[in-house]
Amino acid sequence: MREVVRVRPLLGTFVVIRAAGTTSDWLMTGIDRAFGRVADVHRLMSFHDPASELSRINREALRRDVAVSADTWAVLSLARHIHSVSDGLFDAAVAPLLMRGGHLPHQPTSPVSSRKTDTPAGHDYGTLSDLRLHPNGRVRFARPLQLDLGGIAKGFAVDCAVEALRDSGVPCGSVNAGGDLRVFGDTATRVHVRDPRQPDVCLPLAELREAAVATSASYFTSRIIDPRRAAPCRRRSSVSVIAARCVVADALTKVVLLDERRAAPILHKFSASAVVITGSGRTRTLDGHAA
Repeated sequence: MREVVRVRPLLGTFVVIRAAGTTSDWLMTGIDRAFGRVADVHRLMSFHDPASELSRINREALRRDVAVSADTWAVLSLARHIHSVSDGLFDAAVAPLLMRGGHLPHQPTSPVSSRKTDTPAGHDYGTLSDLRLHPNGRVRFARPLQLDLGGIAKGFAVDCAVEALRDSGVPCGSVNAGGDLRVFGDTATRVHVRDPRQPDVCLPLAELREAAVATSASYFTSRIIDPRRAAPCRRRSSVSVIAARCVVADALTKVVLLDERRAAPILHKFSASAVVITGSGRTRTLDGHAA
């Protein structure tokens, strides 16, 4: 069996696609299509690109219904669902806080330019529950919002790339976008995660087959926002979620990191599990299947 590996910079990280099969032409065709799908998601959902569909939503959805693509609709729909089942722990409407922290560029044309950092979430601004998804593929804001899909779109792009590989006849492979990983086919892949005590050291996490994993941690960044406190998460732990789809794993890492005690029933809703590595090096497994 032949194996081809290609790397491209997309989604603010390096995307690595591995395809294995018997015919090199099929592998290269599948890889090209997979990168094309990742580029589609990048183009549609980039907060940094003023021409993206997400930027247009942020500028216009308070004033009128905005027509969106099927991809953006799918991500927004899942994001709002996870927001609902997690009682707001996952909230893609924290972009103003990320802008105040210098993690996102300011968007002066948006109806929301900043949030107060000393006010609990929901008191002076909208949340993802104020996003209206109409059945005709249009979206609207019920209150001033500014969305950032950085906590879910990367996982969605990984899933789209895997679908493109499979549709091209690739029987086995993986897509890795900065740690958001999905593997398919008969071959298992060993996954490692950074040690919160020494982030330059990797620890073995799991053997994956026909599954996805995503990891979130706050030891490298303060981009993970706790919407209950309208402040960055300061917990020094690493959370890895294993699920069937990478988009689900990507979003649920934030839920587990923010409130591990409430996570098990939420993981159960998505048939997912989580591995938590604390700052002291202790490892805990949350099995959503058993919740």
